[in-house]
This record gives sequence, C-alpha cells and structure tokens, in this order.
Amino acid sequence: MHVPHTEPEVTASSVVETTGAAALPPPVHTTSAEARAVGKGVCQDYAHVALAVLRAMGLPARYVSGYLYPLVDGSDPAVGMTKSGESHAWVEFWSGDWIAADPTGLAAVGERHVGVARGRDYADVRPLSGVYHGPPAESLGATVELTRLR
Repeated sequence: MHVPHTEPEVTASSVVETTGAAALPPPVHTTSAEARAVGKGVCQDYAHVALAVLRAMGLPARYVSGYLYPLVDGSDPAVGMTKSGESHAWVEFWSGDWIAADPTGLAAVGERHVGVARGRDYADVRPLSGVYHGPPAESLGATVELTRLR
C-alpha cells in the first residue's frame, strides 16, 4: 500500500478508503496484512491496519478497545437513555499529544466512544480472556449497557 506523506490524521482516516468498508467474518484474529490482502475488515482490522501505517511513518501508536454508544434513528440518544453498547476499536497516536482516530467510520472520536483499555494491539486488550473449566456444552455471553449522562 502506498501512503503519501501527509498529516497523521489524514493518513489514519485514509486507511478505510484504501481497504473498503465490507466486513470480514469473525474471529477478530485477522492480522493487518490479512485484512489488507482481502481489502475489507471489521473495526479491529481497520485499527490494526492504521497502527501498521502510523508505526511505519515512525509515529508511536496504540490500540484502543472499548464501546461505541449507538445512535438512535441516526442521531444522538437522549440524556438518561440506556442502550446496549457495541464493542469497538480505534487508535491513538503521538504527534506532540495523543490524538485519537477512528479509521472504521471516519468519524471523530468523541463522547460516543467509551475507551476501556489501551495496548499495542487487540491481544493486549481483548475484552474476554481466561480459562474455562466445565462441560463443553456451556456458553459464555456478556452484555454491556451504556447510559448517556450528558
């Protein structure tokens, strides 16, 4: 992938335009090289491609795992409204200060983004990790609810 020498914010946002917007099926174990080769991916893939590009430019960059508070009918929900959170990933890079960029939706990282953990990549901050001991028929599920406070 040829990335012209531009401001880091523009480069991070151009990752989506370069890779497309269609989703790969789970799991989230796709490497940035695999996502780039296929030309599509999910938010974790876009974050990994953006990290690779930013680091290739010599910029320190980190992966952010969290949730995206969903819009209601295309607009911000009312204060006090509780919604199921959508797991999401974006990046932050150092350019005199940490700058957040969401390469998936080309949207500014703002109040709808709820950061939970930061690390080098998904493996550092995966939301569920551990060892399960029990019958193989068991399943694990989790729901996260977010309430807009302001």
